[in-house]
This record gives sequence, C-alpha cells and structure tokens, in this order.
Amino acid sequence: MKKYVLSCILFILVLSSFSIPKSNAQTFDDPTHGPGLNLLSEKNALLPDSDGKYNPYRKVTRSEFAFFLAKTFDLPDAKGATFKDVPTSNRYISGIQSASAAGIVTGYTTTNEFKPNELISRQQMAVMINRTLDYLKVPKKTTQLTFTDTAKIAKDYRDAVATGVALSIIKGLENNTFGPQDNATIAQSATFIYRLKNYVATQVVDTQPFKTATIKNGQYVTAQKFDNASEAIQAMPANGVVLEKDKVIAMATGIAVLNKPISYEITRTDKMPLAKNTELEYVKSDGSKVSVSIGGRPGILSIDDITLIPAQTEIKRSYYEVVNGELLFKIYSHNNNLDEGVNVIGVAPAFMKAGTKYYSTDGITFTTGDGKHVGDAYNYYQFLPMRTKTSYTAKEIDVYIAQELKTREAKGSSSYVDATKKSKLLNTGDTLKKLEQQYQINAILILAVAMNESNYGMSNDAQKNNNFFGLGKTSGDVVGNVYTTVEEGLFAFAEIVNTKYIAPSGDTETYGYGAVLGSKAVGMNVKYAADANWGAKAAGHYYALDKKLLFKDAKQNYKIGFTIDPGNYPYLNVRLDPSTKNNPLYSYKRFDLPILIYGEENGWFKIASDKLHDKAVYISGDYVRLQETIK
Repeated sequence: MKKYVLSCILFILVLSSFSIPKSNAQTFDDPTHGPGLNLLSEKNALLPDSDGKYNPYRKVTRSEFAFFLAKTFDLPDAKGATFKDVPTSNRYISGIQSASAAGIVTGYTTTNEFKPNELISRQQMAVMINRTLDYLKVPKKTTQLTFTDTAKIAKDYRDAVATGVALSIIKGLENNTFGPQDNATIAQSATFIYRLKNYVATQVVDTQPFKTATIKNGQYVTAQKFDNASEAIQAMPANGVVLEKDKVIAMATGIAVLNKPISYEITRTDKMPLAKNTELEYVKSDGSKVSVSIGGRPGILSIDDITLIPAQTEIKRSYYEVVNGELLFKIYSHNNNLDEGVNVIGVAPAFMKAGTKYYSTDGITFTTGDGKHVGDAYNYYQFLPMRTKTSYTAKEIDVYIAQELKTREAKGSSSYVDATKKSKLLNTGDTLKKLEQQYQINAILILAVAMNESNYGMSNDAQKNNNFFGLGKTSGDVVGNVYTTVEEGLFAFAEIVNTKYIAPSGDTETYGYGAVLGSKAVGMNVKYAADANWGAKAAGHYYALDKKLLFKDAKQNYKIGFTIDPGNYPYLNVRLDPSTKNNPLYSYKRFDLPILIYGEENGWFKIASDKLHDKAVYISGDYVRLQETIK
C-alpha cells in the first residue's frame, strides 16, 4: 500500500513538472522589434493592461521606459521617497525608484515631479540610455550629429543623442531626421534597450576600475589598482590622483571645472548660477561627491558634473599675470580647449611680479601654481560701489565710445562692420548721465556692463531689441526682453540693479550681495551672472576708459569699506544720523558687504545709502573694516 501511494505522488510531481511553464513570458514574432519585445517580456518588464493585452505599438510613457531599464539591467531595489506625482499605487513605482537611485532618471527637479504618464520623447530616451551607460560604467564614444534637424535637439541632450548614435543604439528616422520631440512606441523603445543590452554585453568590465597614480611629466603613472574608490583614495600617493578608468575622481590639489551649468547652493534657501567651464577650488573627494569652493563659498558637487584638473599637470587654466605694471586676466575655456580672451583689468598689486602666473577663483585671493597664497587684492573698478559718480561728462563719454568703435572697426572683425554707424551705444552719454542722476548709479559702471554684454552695442539683442544686458534671456536660444528705444533698454537695467541688486533687504533680499560688480565672493556677480568672470570683464572696460581719459575717476579717491558681522545681532542697522535715537533707514541682513564711505563722525561712518536716498546715511564704525583698493 505504501509503495502504491508513493508511486502516485511521484506520478503527480512528474506530471506537474510538465504542466507548469518555465516562464510566463509573452512572445512576439515582429521581425523588426520582436527581439527587443521578447527581451522585455523575459525580464518581466512588459506588463499587460486590464484586458491582458500588451499593446506593443502604443506610445511609451516615461514611467514605462524607466521601468523597462530597471528590469532589463536588474537595478537594485530602492524603496523610499520618490517623486511627488508617483504614488505608491503606481504599478511602475519600483522601476522608477530604482532608476532614480541609479541616477538614470532625475525628473523635473524644480517641482520634484516625474510626470509618469507623459509620453517620452526620443531625446529623453537618449538621455536615459546615456545615464544607464554611465551607471554600468561601460566605455562610451561619440560622433558628429548630421541629422537635418540636429538644431532642434535640446542642447543639453545632444551629447546623449550623439553617444546613442555612435554606439548604434539609436538610429535616425526617414529623410535623415532624428525627430527629438517625437514619441516612440513600446516596440521601438524595446529595440533601443535590446541594442543597449547587446552593446553592454560586448564590453569587458574591469573588476578593478580604480587606480592610484603619480604624475610625471604631466602624465599619469599607475601605482596600484583597487575594486572600490574608498580604498584607492586612502592609498593615494602624495601629490597623486585616483582614477576611475581614465577619469580623475580624487587628487591631492588642483581645480574642478564645471561640465555643465548648475545652481550652486549658497545656503539651504539660496543658490547662485554658475556657467559651464567655471573653475572652482578643489577641497576633497570621496570618488562620488566632491567638496569644492568658489568665492569662499563651500559646496558639494557630483563627480559627473565636473572635471578635476590636478595642479601637477600641464593642462591649461585661466590665470593672471603682470605686463608693464598692469594686471592681465587670461581666461581659458576648458570645454572648447581654447583661450577665450585677455582682459586688462587694472593696475597690478605690488605683491605680483612679471613672469609669474597667478590664480584666483574670486578675483581677491591669489595663489601661485603650487597653491601657495601670495596675497589679497581688491581691484578698484571691480569693487567700486555703484553709488559713486563718474567725473566724465556726457560729451566725454560719447567721444570715447566713438573712438573705441572706430578702433575696433578698423581691425576688420566681422563683429564690428560699420560699428561707427550702427552701434546702439553711440551718443548714449546723455542717457547714461540721466541714469546716474535719477538712480544714483555710476554712469560708467552701467556703460562698462553694456560694453561687456552687448559687444559695444553690436550684439543681435542690442541691434534688434535694444537689449544691452541680456535681460529676460534664460539661454542663448531664448529671445530676451524687447525695448522700443535705446534709452528704455538702458533704463531697464538701472531699474533692476536698483531694486534687486543694490537694495539690501526686503523682498529682494536674496539678490543683495553688495553694490559692486564684484565676483562670486561678493557683489552683483554672485547672482546676476552665471559667468564667474563677469565682474572682472566689465571692470576691464571701465579701466580702459579711465586709462584713455587720464584716470580722472581713479583720482577721485573714493574710499570703501566692508561691513562686519555684529555677532549677537541678526541685522546691521543703517541710520539717518550718527546715533541710535531714530529708527534705522534700512538694515543689512548679510555681512562682509562693500559700502562707499564719505567720512567719519564720532565713531560713525558717513556712507552712501544702498537704499535709494538723496542724503548720506550712517553706520556704526564698530562694524566696518576699511579696505584699500588697487588702482
């Protein structure tokens, strides 16, 4: 009897093994997209709808594509917080969370939304594919895009598209177009992932991708190899580097260069723009997150957003040098591998010597190539308060502009063809002096910024829209504000400067970092321009004018100071008279800000009001340090 029961059980088990399928995967026989669809099916990435249908020729959504990638490449589970518009009930949430943790999807960072049901565009798929390659740490290559609609591919997406095309993961459409905004079907997206999977499978994965290296004659010489970044960083030689494949991820000393524009965190509630190619001081790295500093402001950036350049290499970077007693600032574009230009920004500080290169990320603190601090200096024009007044008349301003345009036109540059007739800055002297009177902003400081940003009134925005300052432009492709007249365009800048960048408190508090051109340490440059060298470039135009006209403005001997943190007090008050009897006119909520000093009365400094006011105001001398400037 026992043998009979045992035989029955064995028979049932054998029968069961034949009746249960090895996989629940749906198969597809589409001659073009079948392999890709079958791959997704095998990975349980394809989910049927409520009717049990797979709909391979329906347009694919953002959530589905993220889910496909997560399942296909077995991304680790990453439960926890996700995007606010992806509820836990979303059937694709596990894949979205995994792809987010892997850095493959970032969503819309300003709103913390993913828009899961939105159809994904071809250029968005290219970006996710590119990030998947980065996550998997497989080699990539690029190519020149030759599609007839390449210009329609968003600039931030073009590199990803070029990588996908170079690796034959993504291909163009009919008539040699890419269709960046077009939506793909589930079947087409499956083919992209199938090609991606095949490419990854052909790549040899280095089990020890991290290596320490010394630097000899500007070249990396491998010392040891490791399977993780932390061990490699601990073993890094003095003055050496750690590389992940060929990318420097940690080093002893050097600089970090931005690979893309970013918003750099100043405080938890405030950020400043930084442009692609910005140089930052390197502090340390864990191989993934890099501690940096610019203008004395510490920050942490992703290693993917920057390029690390060790101090011991011969790679070019921006630098200052002394020529004939003047300070030249030579700016280098790392992303384009070329010299961007030379700016003569003023008289050189006494501690600088000809024949030596000096470096600074804030235009104040200077070091030599080995990182040794040699001195601090404040350029007169770069840190001249806006509330000063120029000694030059409207006529002198007009004559200088005309002469400068004539000189530039004579050099034959295409940028200055007929500049002596067409420049929108011609005969603006009267308007600039009106602005100085009405807004109490130095006319030459306004002119210097206009010269810098509008190429002496010859830029397209200036010529077509009377927009000298890029107002209203968020990128090169966006049309900025349009002004009816030249005067209107100039007045718009003065109004914005007065209400946002000079005003020390109130609704515009977040912009108030000091009423000077400045740098990323202090002044308008902190928030106004992503270009960290904007203040120095504009200052160079002021210096050139003042030099040509025999330094009449430098001879005015304006005195500047910087506010000091009052310690236990949250604000630093500015008053109408040298006493504490009356309520303050305004208060500084930030400190170490530049002020224009007229004199001293009984322990109080008499200063120019940052708040538009027709009389001088007073600030306690206990909270001000005087600062010499170089001129």
